[in-house]
Amino acid sequence: MKGKQKILLLVCSVIAVVSVSCMAAYALLKTVTETKTNVFASDKSISIDLTEPQWERYGKEAAKVYVPGQTIDKDPTVSLNDESISAYVALKVQFFDEKNNELTFREFADRYLYGGSELANAGIDWSKDWTFIGNANSDLENDEYASRLMYMYNKPLDKDNANTDIKENVSKPLFTKVHLSNEITADNTTKRLPEFNIKVTAYAVQAEGVSVEEAKNSLLEMSIVRED
Repeated sequence: MKGKQKILLLVCSVIAVVSVSCMAAYALLKTVTETKTNVFASDKSISIDLTEPQWERYGKEAAKVYVPGQTIDKDPTVSLNDESISAYVALKVQFFDEKNNELTFREFADRYLYGGSELANAGIDWSKDWTFIGNANSDLENDEYASRLMYMYNKPLDKDNANTDIKENVSKPLFTKVHLSNEITADNTTKRLPEFNIKVTAYAVQAEGVSVEEAKNSLLEMSIVRED
């Protein structure tokens, strides 16, 4: 009998140990630390201006009273403001007729520009400091259906260095002159020459930490999202 009692006690002891182990499996020790919030804030921004100094000085008035075959000053230029971080910039160029219908570049050149679309520069003195990066319809600058041409400046704009003669915060003009066709004719009814328009819009994206290809794609996306 005493032997049986020893066995029962042993068994109970084992069962008790197992029971405690099972309870431990369901009652894990736990704790949670306080949340650490890492705030990233910045007062940095991009700020640019689009100006046309020669257009404002001479071209605007000349364009109001143009004659066929005339050359008009027009010089779209982008400048980086003092408070801005460095940025890649691009310009979108759009073309409109006398009824404000948007035209492809080829249509515009054939109607209003010297030499038409067959001329190498198509009546516009384009700068080599800018690179064509795309348009609304294809990747070809002189494509028959090309409109809303996008040009990216060849280097990012940065804060101006007072120790150099170069204006690091100002781009070269995308183009400088527009040569009008000498075959533009007056309307038979109004006897007036047609009105037409070249519209330019500027875009910018940060330069730091961004590759040229990434900047190009971002600028193209911006121009599509922000269609006017």
